[in-house]
Amino acid sequence: MNPNAPVHFYIGIGPSFSYSYAYNSSGYNNLFFVNGHGYWSQQASSSNSTQRSIGAEGIAGVEWFACSWLSIHAEYNEGVQYQWGSTSASSGYSSTYPANAPSHNNTNSNNNGWALNSSGVSFGLNIYL
Repeated sequence: MNPNAPVHFYIGIGPSFSYSYAYNSSGYNNLFFVNGHGYWSQQASSSNSTQRSIGAEGIAGVEWFACSWLSIHAEYNEGVQYQWGSTSASSGYSSTYPANAPSHNNTNSNNNGWALNSSGVSFGLNIYL
């Protein structure tokens, strides 16, 4: 805001967008014995999640020039975002043991809401060549 002074203040604002996707899968087979007989069991699970957000971020800072090629700065970043997403999970169990019935479970969930994000104050050293 004052480029000729040894101390410079600056501000900025802009849009923010994000997208994330995660997938996880696991499973195992197990051999167990009941009364001397061997039986197999199998368990498997998987999940996937998708998240999106849109918002705005603002920054305010100060930079002090110790000399023409060296400065120290401090800045604060704040943002607001609207987030939405979904998660799906599936799990199942089966066994060759006669007393165990196979099972399968599915869950789905959706989420949305506002989030206020802050990076706190960050400090830095700049060298201009």
